[in-house]
Amino acid sequence: DVTANYSIEFACGTLTVTPRKITIRTEDSTKIYDGTPLVNETVTITTGSVAEGQREELYTTGTITDVGSADNTYFLRITDAEGNDVTDNYAVTDSIGKLTVTPCPILIATATAVKEYDGTPLTAPNYSIESQQKLADGHTIAEAVMLASVTDVGTAQNEVSSMVISDESGRDVTANYSIEFACGTLTVT
Repeated sequence: DVTANYSIEFACGTLTVTPRKITIRTEDSTKIYDGTPLVNETVTITTGSVAEGQREELYTTGTITDVGSADNTYFLRITDAEGNDVTDNYAVTDSIGKLTVTPCPILIATATAVKEYDGTPLTAPNYSIESQQKLADGHTIAEAVMLASVTDVGTAQNEVSSMVISDESGRDVTANYSIEFACGTLTVT
């Protein structure tokens, strides 16, 4: 060993490991409100890949039930062969889809009634759902206020002044419906 015969100086280099780049994409989905959650489980790594010997746990976590929009979020964990979490060694960019629930269109038809003048008010509080779309399972019209009446000879629209739709737990879910009315007429002859 002749190392002592030398004056050694070191110019140290650096070793740098940069994050491995991957891009994740979740998809968009839209549906009409039906009282059930909207999910889209499609999630993919669109660019890049995990390192050899490592595996990813990747799934969507986004969900929405009521009318509105939400991000189609996801969960990602990458583990090495020993099961250690190495997700921080990746530079993840993403393209997040949107989950959108639109109002369910409902057509409510109110009753038509005719009677001869007798000095008492004519009302017809009956109504029916006439649209192709129906209320979601377990939902009911909890309240329908119909104030229309005719006492004297004449005609009036049998209008609904307010309506509340509730789910099976009694929660007001009216905002999840786009309600239109086909009003009958009340006629006193």
